[in-house]
Amino acid sequence: MKESYNNKGIYGENIAGGYLKTKGYTILASRFKCNYGEVDIIASKDGVLVFAEVKLRTTVSKGIGALSVTKAKQQRIIRTATYYLAKFTPIYRSIRFDVLDIFGREFFEVNHIENAFYAE
Repeated sequence: MKESYNNKGIYGENIAGGYLKTKGYTILASRFKCNYGEVDIIASKDGVLVFAEVKLRTTVSKGIGALSVTKAKQQRIIRTATYYLAKFTPIYRSIRFDVLDIFGREFFEVNHIENAFYAE
């Protein structure tokens, strides 16, 4: 895959969105941005609102993608999610922060980590 960093991110988000749809999720937003940060995918399923971070890796040289979701990155996602909830006031039974760790070049393996981190 000879794509720029930004295109690689969008490519990974498209793979993750397709994966979530096959699992019964409804995609509400992709690449939601505000002054606090960005959330790659916002989705819902069975009354749960999911804020998902997507990490695509084509090699293992930097380790698995999920490990790159640092505490600082988590805090930016949580602040962005808080903004989204305040702006759109969606009603859901609960919210969750997931990571979709994708590995591959032509064929992809998706590791969907539900409740990857929590808002404190």
